[in-house]
Amino acid sequence: MKNFIIKIVVLTAILFNSTMSFTADQISPAQETAARNELKKRGLDEDAVRQRLAAKGVDMYNINPGNPQQMLEAQVALDEVLQELESEKIGMPPMPSLTASAIDTLKEDDKKAISKQSEEVSDAIDDGASLEEAVAETLSDDQTDQLPKSNIYGQEVFRTQSIKLYRQSKDVKAPDSYVLGVGDVIAISIWGSSEDSQIYEINDDGYIKPAGIPRIYLKGIKYGEAQELLKKRFRSYYNFGPNQFEMSLNFSRTINISVVGEVYNFGSFNIPAINTAFNALVAAGGPNNIGSVRKIQLMRAGQQPRTIDIYKYLMDPSVSETFYLEENDIINVPVVEKLVNISGAVKRPFTYELLENENLSTLIVYARGFKDNAMKRNIQIVRYENDKQVVLDINWAEIESQRGDFKLLPGDRVTVKQIPDSFNNFVTLQGAVDINGTYSIAEGDRVSDVLKKVKVDEDALLSLSYIKRINDDNKSISYIKVNLENAINEINSVDNILLQKRDAIVIMRKGLFVDKATISINGAVRESKSIDFDYNKSLRISDLLFLSGGLRDDATGFAYIKRQDPINPKQTQYLKIDLTAIQNDINSNENVYLEARDVVEVKSKREFTDEQFVNVGGFVRSPGQIRYDETLTIEDALLLSGGLRYEAAGNKIDIYRLNIDDKNATKVIVANVQVDENLKIVGENIRLEPFDEIVVRRAPNFQLQQNVVLTGYVLYPGKYALFNNRQLLIGLM
Repeated sequence: MKNFIIKIVVLTAILFNSTMSFTADQISPAQETAARNELKKRGLDEDAVRQRLAAKGVDMYNINPGNPQQMLEAQVALDEVLQELESEKIGMPPMPSLTASAIDTLKEDDKKAISKQSEEVSDAIDDGASLEEAVAETLSDDQTDQLPKSNIYGQEVFRTQSIKLYRQSKDVKAPDSYVLGVGDVIAISIWGSSEDSQIYEINDDGYIKPAGIPRIYLKGIKYGEAQELLKKRFRSYYNFGPNQFEMSLNFSRTINISVVGEVYNFGSFNIPAINTAFNALVAAGGPNNIGSVRKIQLMRAGQQPRTIDIYKYLMDPSVSETFYLEENDIINVPVVEKLVNISGAVKRPFTYELLENENLSTLIVYARGFKDNAMKRNIQIVRYENDKQVVLDINWAEIESQRGDFKLLPGDRVTVKQIPDSFNNFVTLQGAVDINGTYSIAEGDRVSDVLKKVKVDEDALLSLSYIKRINDDNKSISYIKVNLENAINEINSVDNILLQKRDAIVIMRKGLFVDKATISINGAVRESKSIDFDYNKSLRISDLLFLSGGLRDDATGFAYIKRQDPINPKQTQYLKIDLTAIQNDINSNENVYLEARDVVEVKSKREFTDEQFVNVGGFVRSPGQIRYDETLTIEDALLLSGGLRYEAAGNKIDIYRLNIDDKNATKVIVANVQVDENLKIVGENIRLEPFDEIVVRRAPNFQLQQNVVLTGYVLYPGKYALFNNRQLLIGLM
């Protein structure tokens, strides 16, 4: 079903000079000529075809390319007409054709394909393309969608649309190498002192005839040469400057070419001559999976075949301009012969087609060379030889140095191995140097040679260091003592040891051999602090007090030193210190020297005072605890609690007190007080004591209004309050 659109649309609508649903300027003279030539080849008369189609109900002037059913019916009618006329010409009955009734029996997939292609053609026409352009583009896109993934380098240019089939369009600019021929339409514009703009078609005799100018033969002349020729001829009749003349290709003639051999869609193609052989291969889907991309033949009558090499095109796309096509050219894609695969540490691993004289050096060039980590001295080749598979290891580095090559056979698989990531020409520096890590060594390097590459720290213990060395069994380790100070100062010293690969020089720090400790102070000082311990033991209690900002106002006159036993850290000794004595005399015996990990804790007076409070509860606005003070009165406590609530009974305030005798026995006693509206005590005042509880009682007869809702047949329905006798006064309603 793929060819029916071209057959019905191009071979009938354009062919018969139909106006259809597109404009007349989309149909070029060359298209009409090509259509009529097709009828002439068949020996058929144009009017006879049109009349027979009309008799079958096909109006060639009103076919809608976007209507699949209408297009299919026109296809059926056209097939029948052509067969009838050709059969009548030779005196034989017509062959069976696809009848109108058979349309309904088409597979649903075929109908969908017809509909999709028709819509694509219609969309392309809407975008401004001619009908023939739209058809060519639709077929090219469909072919690309169906092509498999390429497995030979070079095939992808046809399968990924890197090269496109040019449709007839004003957007196509002809290169200087394009060869003009019969049917090409050129436009010439002149401006300046003289102005003119004309369109000329190269006729069957190969020339154009501008008005008032002799014939100008252009057939077979390259586009760039034709521009110079026309400029020269027109200058004799027009007055214009060097840059006031322009020639452009308005329409490229249509030619018939054939693509045969190992392609996806072989056959004859009617394409604009602006396309090169590379573009024509796109129309055929390009070489298939066994088709050559290096030995494609362009055959032309009376000339030797020319070879098309896709690899040359990929390296220099301008090569395509030397392969323009002519009428009846044949492109033949032979079977690929020498395929070789390369993988591993190359920049473009793939399967490549090689010519007979191309071998490993050429393959590496096509693969874009080696990666940086390629191991050239051991390239592996797997090949079939004498009915068995063999493996060959070659030293390409040596072959390359001698400017040699290695012959490859069809089917060879070349693997370039990677250099292992591991390396061992290094030593490691650990410890008291500015940059720890690995450093390269050469044959004969000693300890001093590596130490020159780093800066040794000031606290490095150089008198005794170690070289950690892996033994010959590659598992066990030995430690070699070395005096780095001697190795640095005396090159010939026995300590300047000859290094081996993977040695590790371990440099210790002096501070590692000193126990680091702190002393600290906390509690009633202005700043709790922890400082490094002075191993000269010069710090005393007074020094630590000074470093912490001194004592706070709430500090007691004593402190405690918590001292850990250095042998048993879980055992702590407590030493009480008289701070008052130290303040009075810094040389007092109380001002002891501090030991490592001592913790001085200055006690606060607050720690030795119980917190006292009174509780206020009951019908006050903010019940809770209030810190006790001798100045606190009952009135104060009630005010601090938000005062009495509306329902509170001012004449019934209970005070519960905890009474503790000399033997610490406790008992609770109760007192009652009364306050006025200003919370003043009525009668004898009671002084509050710690832990008193003040409870304000609720007035027994206090209650809010109680309401009822009255509805129904009354004059004034709504909400009413109850009277004291819990009755409503009905008369008010």
